[in-house]
Amino acid sequence: MPIELYKTMHAQQDSAHALLSDIQRLLENKQPNTSIQALDNKIIEGLIQLYAIGTNIEETKAGADIDPDDITQIGEYGFNLLTELMQWTQLNHCRDFTKTVHQLILSLSLWITKHQGELRTLEPIVDSFAKTANKTNDNNQLKQLVIMMDHIIQGCSDVIKSDTEQINPLRPWRVIHLNRAITATRSHDTEVMRQVFQQLVNTFPLDAANFFSEGMHQMDKLDYPKDVRQVLQEYFNKYSRPKMN
Repeated sequence: MPIELYKTMHAQQDSAHALLSDIQRLLENKQPNTSIQALDNKIIEGLIQLYAIGTNIEETKAGADIDPDDITQIGEYGFNLLTELMQWTQLNHCRDFTKTVHQLILSLSLWITKHQGELRTLEPIVDSFAKTANKTNDNNQLKQLVIMMDHIIQGCSDVIKSDTEQINPLRPWRVIHLNRAITATRSHDTEVMRQVFQQLVNTFPLDAANFFSEGMHQMDKLDYPKDVRQVLQEYFNKYSRPKMN
């Protein structure tokens, strides 16, 4: 369940250690003719160190202020390691392992925002949210994912938030706003939809207009509830429908 993505560093450490043990068993028991590549020991050692540091911070500074810069640096270190681990799982077609890495990426990002750290690496987080949302159909869980995306958006660095590029449609800052709007629509929560839609309009007005137009085309195909259709129609009329002179 997506709500389980909220994990302490200690819980993340347990998940990471279990994953690394499973990978180690796979490598030890692989058949001679298989093409599974060895996992760099630097990644394994780095992840063990990452979660040991994070757990130590939580245990020794419980209730005290933690320097946000320290959290930011730990986060950057962790994202680099988890990105390398993700590349290994995808290269070796280890789908179950890939799912766990996505969960670790999201848990780490939420842990960083919880401790007022700054998110400077957004692409792996956006990808992990997309993969998780695509496999989630429960309305309440989809709403929780929207809330989690809110935390991530608020925790991004000023450099990411000042994104003004228009050429690359796949830039993470744009994608996470669009994915949040899609997830909000799928949650069928009209209050959440209104909040997210307005934020999309304020941040990416041209993309918002296109989003509402495309959403209207999809309504009949996806058989959305009437109240959900009404909210989308409202925003389409206001921001997407051609104005008469």
